[in-house]
This record gives sequence, structure tokens and C-alpha cells, in this order.
Amino acid sequence: MFWRTAPLLNLFFVFLAPDFCFSLEIILEQVKGRVEVASKAAPASWQPARPGMVLKIGDRVRTARAKASIRFGPDRVVELGPSSALMIDLLTEEKSGVKLVGGKLKAFWKQLVGLKTDFQVVTSVGVAAVRGTEFGVGFDHENKAMDVEVYLGSVDVATLRGEAVTLEEGQRLVVLEDAPLQDPQMIDGRISGSVRLETQREVALGMNREQVQAAAAYEARLAEYQEGKTMLDAFGVRVRLEEYITRPAGNQFKFVVLNERQSRFDYFYYLGTFNKSLPADLSVALKEIDGRTGSAPEYYQTAYESVRSNTQDSIQENATGGHLVEQTLTEDEVLYHPDADTFETISAGSKLWKTLFDDYSYKVNGTEKFGWAPLSGSNIQAYDYDSFKTRILNTTTIEKGGALCATAATCLSVEEQLRQAAITRPDGSDTFHDRLVIAYRTSIGGAIEFSETYDFYVVDDNGNLAKDADFSGNTSGKEYLETLLKWNYQQAITASVFGGRKIDLVVEPKILMKAGLIQ
Repeated sequence: MFWRTAPLLNLFFVFLAPDFCFSLEIILEQVKGRVEVASKAAPASWQPARPGMVLKIGDRVRTARAKASIRFGPDRVVELGPSSALMIDLLTEEKSGVKLVGGKLKAFWKQLVGLKTDFQVVTSVGVAAVRGTEFGVGFDHENKAMDVEVYLGSVDVATLRGEAVTLEEGQRLVVLEDAPLQDPQMIDGRISGSVRLETQREVALGMNREQVQAAAAYEARLAEYQEGKTMLDAFGVRVRLEEYITRPAGNQFKFVVLNERQSRFDYFYYLGTFNKSLPADLSVALKEIDGRTGSAPEYYQTAYESVRSNTQDSIQENATGGHLVEQTLTEDEVLYHPDADTFETISAGSKLWKTLFDDYSYKVNGTEKFGWAPLSGSNIQAYDYDSFKTRILNTTTIEKGGALCATAATCLSVEEQLRQAAITRPDGSDTFHDRLVIAYRTSIGGAIEFSETYDFYVVDDNGNLAKDADFSGNTSGKEYLETLLKWNYQQAITASVFGGRKIDLVVEPKILMKAGLIQ
């Protein structure tokens, strides 16, 4: 039996502590069209804006038929719309803010762990204050009207008269001078739709190329880690690679990979959900994800989802019901301890805490090809037929005492015949190109009804495949990581239902090391 745990985790998750710094500096990051800046010292002297300009308290920015993007630090961006003007109003470790003189702005403000900085937008009729969200503010100077819309999170809105209200996601409020606050309204569907089309929230299954790129543009604003480069893949084709890691919720992380070639676009994401809120240093939660001896791990996964797609074909995995089980090993297992940079051999017969998932589903182009569920109840104790039953091609069920097998051992034999796997090294035993071929049947000895092939490569930026000798001198985890920085992972997938197409993904390990996901 094979493939019983999250494949991405088994392949990548190892430890290297992340490095983070923050500077209280405001940068005019992007300028599109005619944008001007006036300093506090010379408020009447408007100068052409340039990307990279440092803004200080009292400086003002205005746009004609143009846009400007202002960065307040990692994952904190204010976009000033056309025919708009603002002034940098406040900048401390506890609070940042702008005064919107007129026009519209959008704020993407992520609350970073260890850096509790509020953000506020002030107009002559009210204040909108947040701790981490996406929202828009418009101000009609002539009519003294302030319009606040919340696209993600919540925003506190207050008038200069002292009235206050909290807007939740999807709500809108118009604040008028010398008028009492009205009840919040839902954002008009036409407005909400345009906003969501422009900044689609999450990369998800079923998107086309443009939708993925739009969603990634939004998600990347909230990313804690980002990497990108251009390289040659294992087939000698130039590929533009973009990667980022976000935290959609306190107990989740999401890893996204985009691959753009001249004639194709592929993407991948992995969304992991844990039993509790994750710490600032992700490696604290991930360093024991492969197992732990002694006491149970503090953090463990309760669910995960992964998607690989070329925007036409897709492979989706979903696992739920994650829980800890202390298992007795039937064979030796090696654990890596990143804190000490040592390897530990856990002998057969020893106890080891593992995360098992009650329910798993593997779908190709939306149709399940393989899955499992508990034989009864929940919290399965092992990945075997004493604990669970499996599904082949969503039509055949293998379970102990069922039509196909009477015992756990015979059920395993049946699965191996209905879901046959073979691993080879097509380019030689010393080359990092592994090929996994899986053939599916619904009856023993019957015809193959579905097949898929995974080609795994380790490749450098020039398209050269790694050899065993490239890693043979590594005697510690640290040396292995240093060598790994020179290489990339590539996975090309074909299937009998793809019509000759493939899903082709390249992943650079660097971002995973920086985030603590490779140890």
C-alpha cells in the first residue's frame, strides 16, 4: 500500500527558521500615469512622482488620470485611484494613517505577527480604522460624503461627532457631514462583482489562466514569503516561476506555485489546516509533522487540500479527519531533527506519534479515482484494512468482509491488483528522474480503465538533471539544504483522460526553506 500521507509534506517539509525584518518607511512603489508629490516643507511645489520615492509625514500625493501604489511595509499597500489626493498623516510602530483629501483609495493591510500596527483613513467627515483587512474609501470633497466598503475583514468607522459603527465583510456605509450614521448596507452586487473580478480572493480549482493570475495578484499582497525567477525546465523549455505562502486563517497556511511558459500555464496550491492557530514561526508547527517519539506533538494537521492544474485538466486531493495516533513501528524509520541537525533511527517496535486522516479523496478532472473512509466510526488507528475501506474508480469498494476480500491481508492484495503501481528511473539509476505509473481496474484481471504517469525530476536552472553524485557528499541536513538551493523540483503528470495533455509544474525549494517548510 502506498500514498497514505500528504505527498507535498513528505516531499518538502523540513526546517529552516524564517528571517523577518520591518522598517518604518513609506515607499511610493508604483506610478501609472501622471502622479505628483509635494513635500511638507514645500506644499505648493508639486513634483513628478518616481517609483522608489520615500514619503514622510506631511507629504502629499495626487493623481490625474492615473494610479499610485504606496507601500507601508510587508503586505501593507494603499492604492490611490484616479483624480485622488492624500496626505501621509501618521507613522509610528503602533499606528499608520493617511488623510484622504478627495477621490478613492483601496487598502490591503495585513496584521503581521509581532507587529500590531493599526491603520486609519481620515477624511473631513469621519475615520475608517482597521487592524488587517482589505477595504476601499471614497471621499467626495464637494458634497462632504465618505463612502467605505469592506471586501475582507472588518473596519471601524467613526464620525467626527463621535458616532461609531463596525462594518463587516461585504458591507458598505456612506458617512455625510453633520448627518447621523445610517445602518450599514450590503455592497451592491454590481460593485461587489467588479471588485471580486479585479481582485479575486483565492487561487482555486476550476479557474482559467486570467482568473488564476488575478487571484494570485490579490493573494500575493498578503503573502508572508514570495519568490520568482525564470529558468529552463527538464525539457529545455523556458518557464517563469512564481511562488508565495499565505495564511488564509490562523490555523492554516497556503502554498501557491504558478508556472508560465510561452504555450501553457500550470498552477499548484496546497492548503493545510491544523488543530490550532499556527505560531509566527511556521517551522515550530511543521518540524515534527513526520512523527514524534515520547509525548504527542502540539501541532498536527486536521485537513489538507491540494490542486494541480493546467487550467483544463486537474488533480485534486482532499483529506479530512486528521488526528494523532501513537503507532508501533513495524520497520525502522529515520527522523530528522533540524534543531540539532541530526538524524535519529527509530527501531521497529518503538512507539511513534503520527497524523492519520479518516477520509481521503483523489480526483482527476473532477472524478474520483481513489479514496478511503473509516471501516466504522472515526479516528482510524492505522492505514490498513482493519481500520478503513477504500474506493477504486468510485465504483469498487474494498473492505474486510466484503465481496472482494475476507481479511485485511487479502484486501491489501486486492488493492494492489486493482491499483497497480510501478516505479522506474528512465534516465538511469544515478539520475534524478523517477517515473511512477499507476493503472486502475475495477476487477481482478480486468482491463485497465484508467492510468496515470508521474514523472519526477530534480533539475537546475539550466535544465540539467541532478545525479546521485551531486548529493553524495552531504553528511548532514544542513549540507543537504545548501546543495538543494542549486536545484528545483519538477513534476509532469499525464493521464488517460487528458487527451494527450499534461500538467507540468516546477517548484523552487528556496521559498520553502525561508518559510520553514523545508527542514
